[in-house]
Amino acid sequence: MNFSLNKPNKSRDIVLIFLIVLGALLYRRFDAFTRPQLWAEDYAIYFLQFEQYGFKALFMPYGGYLHFVPRLVAMFWGILHVNYLYIPICYSISEFLITFFIAINIWKTCVYLDIKHKIVYATFFLYLPVGSDIYMNLTNINWIVSLYLINFLFTRYTDHTNKNYYLNLVALLLISLSGPFSTLLLPLIVVVIILERKDLTYRKIVPLSLILVGGIIQFIFIKFIDTDFYRGQPGPPEQYHFFMLITKNMSEFLFMKYGFMQWLSQGAMMFISFIVFLIIVYIFIARYVKMDNKRRYLLLCYAVIAFCAYIKAYWPNESKVLALDNARYYFIPYVCITWLMIISFDKKITPLFIGLYLVFFIAQHRYVRMVLPDKQWKKQILEYYDGKRKEIDINPEGWHFILPPRQK
Repeated sequence: MNFSLNKPNKSRDIVLIFLIVLGALLYRRFDAFTRPQLWAEDYAIYFLQFEQYGFKALFMPYGGYLHFVPRLVAMFWGILHVNYLYIPICYSISEFLITFFIAINIWKTCVYLDIKHKIVYATFFLYLPVGSDIYMNLTNINWIVSLYLINFLFTRYTDHTNKNYYLNLVALLLISLSGPFSTLLLPLIVVVIILERKDLTYRKIVPLSLILVGGIIQFIFIKFIDTDFYRGQPGPPEQYHFFMLITKNMSEFLFMKYGFMQWLSQGAMMFISFIVFLIIVYIFIARYVKMDNKRRYLLLCYAVIAFCAYIKAYWPNESKVLALDNARYYFIPYVCITWLMIISFDKKITPLFIGLYLVFFIAQHRYVRMVLPDKQWKKQILEYYDGKRKEIDINPEGWHFILPPRQK
C-alpha cells in the first residue's frame, strides 16, 4: 500500500481514510460495533438531560463548560424519538461518522502544509499509544472534535479557499462551545492576531473571532457559573510526583509492566524510562528547530498549554493519571507533538517505518484496546418497557439511573 499517495486521487484517498479509521476503531473498540453500549455521561448527561429538559439542555454546563456537539447528537436522535433499544447503536454511528469527518477535514486541509504523507498525518490521532477510553463514546467526543480547532488555527485553510467557508464557521462555533479547548486556545488566538495583524482581513478575522468568543464563553462558565466541579485525584501526593509522572508513563510506553521486564528493579525502570524520555526530547528539539513552518509554534504551545492545564487540574496527584489508562488528558499534547514529528520526518517516512510502528502499536494491545462489560442494555430496556424495571445499569461499574416515563 502506498501511504505517500504521490498521485492525487480524491475518491481513492477518501476510501482509504475510511478503511483506516474503521480499522483503528474496530481494533480499539470492537465492542462498540458488535455490542454498542452507553458510557458514563453518554447516558447520565447527554441522553437523560435531553429527555428531561429538551432543548434547554444545550445550554446546561457540565464539568464547568458547555458541550454543544455531544448534546446536539443526543438531541438529533431524541427528536427522532428513536426507541431506547437503539440509542446505543445510533450514538455509535454518530461517533464513528464524527471521527471520520475529523480525519477527512485534517486530510483536506493539510494540503497547505505541503507534506507527502497526508493520510498518515490525518489519521495518526487514532493510532496514538494511549488508552481507548477517548474513542467511540459521546462522553469524550469533545476531545476528538477539538482537533478541528487546532488544525484550523495551524493550517488556516480559509486563507487559501472560498469553499465551505460558512460551513467552516458553523463548525468552529459549535466546537468552540464543546469542552474547554477553545479556552485553552485563547492566548494563541491573541498571539496570532498580534503577529499576523498586517495580513488579517475581515474574512480571516471572523473565524478567529468565533473561536475567541467561544473560548471566552467557556471561560465564563468555568470561572463564574459552574464552579462546583472539582477533578483532582484522591489520596496523598506521590513522592517526587512530577518526576514519577514522566517515568511511570514511559515505563508503560516501554512495556516495562509486561512479564518479561519484571526482573528490572523499580529504580532501574525509572532510570531507563527517564533516559529514554530525555532522548526523545532531544530528538524532538533537534527536529523542531529545523522545521520550515512559521506556525509550528502553535502546535508546540498548545501541547504545552493542554498538558499544563491537566497538571493543574490534578496537582499534586497528576502522576496517578497515566496516558495508557486515561487517554483523554494526554490526547491533545500527543497529537500536537506527533503532528510536528510527522511533518519533520515527512520525507523519511517509508512503508517499513509505518509497518514497524503498527507492530509497536499492536504490541500495546492490553492498553490500547478497550472492551466494556456487557450490561445487557437490550434486556434492561425491554424490562423497562414491560414495567418490570425503572433503574438502568450502564458502564462504568456503579453507574445506574432511572429512566423517565415514556411510551413505547
